[in-house]
Amino acid sequence: MASSAEPLGRPAPGGLRSYDLFVNPAARPSFAGPPSATAPRRFHRRLPDYAPTPLVDAGSLATRLGVSHLYVKAEHERFGLPSFKMVGTSWATYRVLVERLGHEPEPWRDLADLADACEPLRPFALASATDGNHGRAVARLARLLGFECRVFVSTGLPEARRRAIEGEGAHVTVVDGTYDDAVARAALEESDRCAVVSDTSWPGYEQVPAWVAEGYSTIFWEVDEALEARGLPPSTPSSSRSGSGPWPPPPSATTGAPASSSSGSSRAPRRASSSRSGPGRSGRCRALTTRSWPG
Repeated sequence: MASSAEPLGRPAPGGLRSYDLFVNPAARPSFAGPPSATAPRRFHRRLPDYAPTPLVDAGSLATRLGVSHLYVKAEHERFGLPSFKMVGTSWATYRVLVERLGHEPEPWRDLADLADACEPLRPFALASATDGNHGRAVARLARLLGFECRVFVSTGLPEARRRAIEGEGAHVTVVDGTYDDAVARAALEESDRCAVVSDTSWPGYEQVPAWVAEGYSTIFWEVDEALEARGLPPSTPSSSRSGSGPWPPPPSATTGAPASSSSGSSRAPRRASSSRSGPGRSGRCRALTTRSWPG
């Protein structure tokens, strides 16, 4: 897809800007990927209140844009929370627990079984920084697993978001500073008895945010299944926005934690996005995102 400051081609109906689309001639109809590619989806199906989110037919907008079909994945609610964040957070937390246990805790049918399998880790806590939804998802999962939860927020976080996180049973600490300062403070919680589950990466802390992004693959599997149920082929261009945040700061000279804004760094931690997750594996462009992490 190409774009510029000036509209490309003829103006689209309704004052919308037009774009040039380039189709990959080597595209395959579909590609299921290796078995591990569906592992997050199999995991999510065992969580309470799991259900695919709606794929909404935006037919009128498709007509205005001059395309045959246009669908919007409605991610305003997941697992009883008002955000998709639980999809990535839950999978990343599970991978952290597997790493701490040293093995896959199979077989388990539900979170009660998983909580029992995590008994050797107790007492155990999860920690994170947040602007709202990610921290609430971490807190919800910690409560379901019977873990303590510590969430760090900036002074600018609205009180309603803080109360929502506290409502999940988490201990919320307000850090005097920005979100970046909260990230730096949360990173210090990592220990044998506490795992930091962050969707923001910094040098030396990249695997967990990558797992967060990997968890979002469930969204893409659901898209393909919904299209198949309507007798449509797999999606072609898709736009996925599954995270935010600019560049990462250098690690702290003493802790390896991300430098806070008071360090003078002009860069902030990156948050996970889903450009490399999910079945965006047909040879066509499936996911477009603006964020990544080192490596």
